[in-house]
Amino acid sequence: MAAPARTLPGDMLINEFLGFVKHRPKEEYLQLIEGVAIIINPPTMVHQVIALNVRDLLKKVLDIQQSDLLVIHEIGARVPGLPNFLPQPDLVVVHGTAGYQVYVDRFVLVAEVLSPSNTKKLIAQKVRRYQEHPDNLYCVVIDSRRTWAQIHARRSGWKPVTFDDPADIVELPEFGLRCMLGDLYRHTILRLIRDGPQEGTAFGLVEVLRRAHHSPDFSGE
Repeated sequence: MAAPARTLPGDMLINEFLGFVKHRPKEEYLQLIEGVAIIINPPTMVHQVIALNVRDLLKKVLDIQQSDLLVIHEIGARVPGLPNFLPQPDLVVVHGTAGYQVYVDRFVLVAEVLSPSNTKKLIAQKVRRYQEHPDNLYCVVIDSRRTWAQIHARRSGWKPVTFDDPADIVELPEFGLRCMLGDLYRHTILRLIRDGPQEGTAFGLVEVLRRAHHSPDFSGE
């Protein structure tokens, strides 16, 4: 199991942080969270596949709509008015064409995958800040140790909605996305493990590891 994230002391601003990162070992995965440089351990395969599943689902519906929105995997995200905050979420959705920048200033959706190295406390801290971006419509949090997700939408005052059954319908109407929670876990162990035969069901899965794992719910509080 991956170890929790480590922090480096300091109160850095974004420009200082970017200069600091240039002199750090390339294998370090660093984010700036409220002035503190945090070292995130490398993500697991499950973590990565979940993020890519979400990317592919969003990209498919956006391509059908011929939208100018882009889904970008692992890039820095800035929030106006927060000069000491430069996280690197698992996914962001942005308008326009990709350039050579190392972070985005505007985004309409941000997604984070919860894992041992990307903890509930750290994600909650990030989500509070993501909600402050004036363009952002959604914060999506997905667990990598069980089938569980939480959506925070601007249109509902950022009140979180939780999903924990693989057959739950997840909708992001502004993007035209409608899928089952289980679709976020395709090609992962969470999609393959069954609680018993489920012949004839919508996608033949049940919620797994509910009893085997005891990771706490993420509430953003």
